[in-house]
Amino acid sequence: MPEFAINPFTHQLLTFLQEKGWQPYLVGGYVRDSLLKRPSHDIDIVVASEARRAARLLADHFGGAYYDLDSERDFGRAIFLPTQADDLPLEVDVTSFQGKDINSDLADRDFTINAMALTLTPEPRLIDPFHGYEDLQACLLRPATPDALKADPVRLLRAIRFALALHYHCTEDLITAIPVQAPLLAQVSPERLRDEWHRILAGPHPAGGILLMDRFALLPHLLPELVALHDVEQPEVHQHDAFLHTVTVLRYLNGWLRWLDGSSDRPPGLFSKDSQAHLQPFRSWLKDTLAEPLTADRPRSLALLWGALLHDVGKATTQSRDQDGRLHFFGHETVGQKMAKQVAERFRLSRPEVSRIQQLVQYHMLLHYLFHSVEGAEPPLPKRRALFRLFRDTEEVLPELILLFLADVQGTYERRLIKNDWQRRLQMAAGLLEALRNERDIILPRPLLNGNEVMAILSLPPGPAVGRLLQAMQEAQATGEITDRESAIVWTRQWRDVPSSL
Repeated sequence: MPEFAINPFTHQLLTFLQEKGWQPYLVGGYVRDSLLKRPSHDIDIVVASEARRAARLLADHFGGAYYDLDSERDFGRAIFLPTQADDLPLEVDVTSFQGKDINSDLADRDFTINAMALTLTPEPRLIDPFHGYEDLQACLLRPATPDALKADPVRLLRAIRFALALHYHCTEDLITAIPVQAPLLAQVSPERLRDEWHRILAGPHPAGGILLMDRFALLPHLLPELVALHDVEQPEVHQHDAFLHTVTVLRYLNGWLRWLDGSSDRPPGLFSKDSQAHLQPFRSWLKDTLAEPLTADRPRSLALLWGALLHDVGKATTQSRDQDGRLHFFGHETVGQKMAKQVAERFRLSRPEVSRIQQLVQYHMLLHYLFHSVEGAEPPLPKRRALFRLFRDTEEVLPELILLFLADVQGTYERRLIKNDWQRRLQMAAGLLEALRNERDIILPRPLLNGNEVMAILSLPPGPAVGRLLQAMQEAQATGEITDRESAIVWTRQWRDVPSSL
């Protein structure tokens, strides 16, 4: 009998169900993780019948919340709040057999390592009809049955996720089956594809996930816009074609996110000590900012990962050469943001997510342009007018744009990155973060006059001209041309003589 790492609370749940007359089985990922001595915040239990009643009794008895998930399949969930502040809620899903017995139920599961069950009565016993424990020890990912992928094609993506998360090797039959079954992804709802895609994107190795999906011919059925970047040549400064550049940027960005959340002890790439020295003062603030939810269960950081993935999708259709043979991608940001909107909506992302991803793609070159505009300046920071316009246009996504800018530079130069150039980019990034965190009201001041006052001074009717004037006034305040209410009134009166400015 293999050794299990079952926590005391899980043991209490099973004992309670036994006392109430059920024969409960632990199944799926919890059994796998217990064998691997890994913590788990999800418990899957199957019983012969009345699963929803069992889940409700667990919630009532142990002080949790009950959710009725699927009355047809008899599927209920009990959720228990964490006992420690930094822990996660515990979700306990209880289902009835989907076949005549536990072996039939396990036969419906995806991979052998997830098709095991544990029962505590009459004595602890591992039920393993598909030899999942052997595959677990051999670090192999194998379909539980020959039809496992066809039965639920979303398992094609799960294969990628498990291979990455567990560092397992796909068996030859799985490697052969995935490209053959890839067209079946069209049968899966966009919402299920989105959720599985997000587990890969937010996982420890999102760039590796993209490469595996590309290798196994899944990407054309999920993100053909990314596939189109293959063999798109870039200017000499780049180390990769547009596809591999995108994947590399995603890898660096993930490295930054892992450093921010503490999963990694240093920032990614060359000169990590310099990166840490410049960005450490903002580490906690950035972590909290990117953890802010855009939907109930999806944070800002996930939209940032999407932004990195799609930042250059417009290059496939905008490549051109000038008369000297130099490559250009004029307007790829604008083309790309339109494509990003289509992709995000296809994956059923929320409106706030779609908007942010579009902004990240539309403005991802802006900090590159700003950096080159301050070349030679000490410190390398934009002047007040440029800073105002940057904040005006991008404030909502500026933290994300700064991280994407750094990852984009790293993904462009890779090992050819020059230390002094990188330090200056870090200086600019740190300066922008400092301004965003502590000087926002100075850079983006509230107009000293309101719309009614402007209309009274100029005898203007309501309309868009008033809004444009207020925005121009705000910029004049940011640059110091207007310092108080009186100078704002004088400045406004000057517009009488230049109505074309409105």
